[in-house]
Amino acid sequence: LSRNYFNKDGFYKKIVLHTAGLLNYSGLLIPSALGSNSLSKHQKKYYQALDYMDIINIPEFMNRCAYKAFTDGAYFGVVVDTDKDTFCVMELPGVYCDSRFKDLKGNDIIEFNLSYFDSITDASLRKEALKSFPKEIRKAYAARKSGKNLQWVKIPAEVGICFPFLDGRPPFLNVIPATIEYDKAV
Repeated sequence: LSRNYFNKDGFYKKIVLHTAGLLNYSGLLIPSALGSNSLSKHQKKYYQALDYMDIINIPEFMNRCAYKAFTDGAYFGVVVDTDKDTFCVMELPGVYCDSRFKDLKGNDIIEFNLSYFDSITDASLRKEALKSFPKEIRKAYAARKSGKNLQWVKIPAEVGICFPFLDGRPPFLNVIPATIEYDKAV
């Protein structure tokens, strides 16, 4: 319903875009010097982590997540490429995602509906789309095509990103609140 009004009504669209852009997101990096008294070692890691936060571009990324959460009820994404110089998140189509479970740390586990790939009718486009997804999803889709009755695949919380709207229980999605925890910065 929200997505429908967003696409049709200019006033509703302005409200959503304004609300999504209200917060000025920023990162906070708190150093923790455990086990070593060498300040230079910790200083180097601290500056590397600061550089990585610049690569992530937290304000732009979080504004995009807020916009999607307001229009779709939740933001679903998966980290597809990370190293010390890149951070790439693929946005998942919300209508093919759900989040009903949490891991032991309280992070959401995203469930992805594999019928998304069946909705791509062109075989070459489907193959290209599969290449862009993480290996867990590619393996599950291959198992589905080989005859296993798989409909949903769970995306590990280490690579899955879920930001639900407000309390995490929008009327059209069954999601619960989540946090992003990412340890590979340095």
